[in-house]
Amino acid sequence: MAGRPPLPIGTWGHVSTRRTGKTWTAEARFRDTDGITRRVGRTGSSAGAARSALATALRDRAARANDGELTRESTIADLSREYLLEVKAHRSTATHDAYERASRVHIIPALGALRIREGTVPRLERFLRTVEEDTGVPTARRCRIVLQGMWALAVKHGAAESNPARDTSTITVPVKDPRALTVDELAELRAAAAGDWDVADFIDVALGTAGRISDVLALTWPDVDLTAKTVTLTEQKKGGRRLLRHVPAFTVAALKARKKRATLGTSGDLVFPSSRGTVMDPSNFRRAWRAAAKEAKVEWATPHVLRKTAATVLADALGDAVAADHLGHAPGSSVTSKHYLERGTEGPDVGEVLDRALKARKK
Repeated sequence: MAGRPPLPIGTWGHVSTRRTGKTWTAEARFRDTDGITRRVGRTGSSAGAARSALATALRDRAARANDGELTRESTIADLSREYLLEVKAHRSTATHDAYERASRVHIIPALGALRIREGTVPRLERFLRTVEEDTGVPTARRCRIVLQGMWALAVKHGAAESNPARDTSTITVPVKDPRALTVDELAELRAAAAGDWDVADFIDVALGTAGRISDVLALTWPDVDLTAKTVTLTEQKKGGRRLLRHVPAFTVAALKARKKRATLGTSGDLVFPSSRGTVMDPSNFRRAWRAAAKEAKVEWATPHVLRKTAATVLADALGDAVAADHLGHAPGSSVTSKHYLERGTEGPDVGEVLDRALKARKK
């Protein structure tokens, strides 16, 4: 007959209590890092006090035994912290920031105090459904991605046998038809943003470069050539690929004015620095953006709509291939163009086309 299986390293078994005179003693078997199981005991004036003292001692001993390693008894907050360190080391800054926000705002408040072993499929499923109902499908989908990554790390550390997040229901973000700003809507948005230099300049730079919000906010002055009328964006979500863009006159004018203001104030390499001189937080920027969009009566528009607007203008005037090239996309959807042809990193000179589009409303 097989004997009792040993306790896992850093864990303990049944807690027993006994009374000796006026003193209570609580004891449990604890398996140390050397593999030896030892009895650990603590005393107290009551059975509850002795158990409480023993629980504290056992937790401290487990922490020393595991020496920072993830175990089944580690909290989900611990798991999140270790996962984000791994993301920071191997993924883009934008990805890390997005995952950190999902953990800080949603995952940790709801699940952080639970143990890894308590992260069951039903519990994670309920959490994701709540996030979907309260915050929306995109946020729930991101939380599911983060949870999958967290438990993949737990499995790698031996703190979990499987990945419960993968067995939760797939969350699909509904695909919406692309929508771009009309010339009139764009003019109204620029007018509404006139009192906020960050938003106003962002509009002209993002529209002229067709850059994503993370790429534009990370732009540095060494990557701006006002004489050649070019801007080199570094893709924050695509492995740091650098894209040279020929930009229209309105973008050059906005950058010249911004550089002059930067010279008069705090200097630095960032074109859109925060008040602390760091890269501006996209979440903070979006709050200012929403105020301008509301005033312009285009509440539906996000900063990303400028990328769609630039693409629509270029596709209408010069064709889909030019628009795709300016966005840094593959020129077609065939297997050859998608998997075999090298994408160009220098976009076509489309400045005049974008300038004409912006001036069309004045005619």
